Amino acid sequence: MLKAFVIHDSKHKFNDLEDVVKVARALGRQAFRTKERVFVKRIFQDPELECYVAVVEGPDVQNSPGVGGSRR
Repeated sequence: MLKAFVIHDSKHKFNDLEDVVKVARALGRQAFRTKERVFVKRIFQDPELECYVAVVEGPDVQNSPGVGGSRR
């Protein structure tokens, strides 16, 4: 599964692209609710808006039936 995150850098905190990758991985783990490894597939930079867009791939999760998932 892929997700995209917008990472703002209006205060110019990032020294290099490695800092952006670290933030993207942390956001990916949080969004996918996992401690497993997530992969940053792409990073796009928009200097005019002072932000980055990171595309992150998370682990494939098997959905288990939760509340109201399967009724008998």
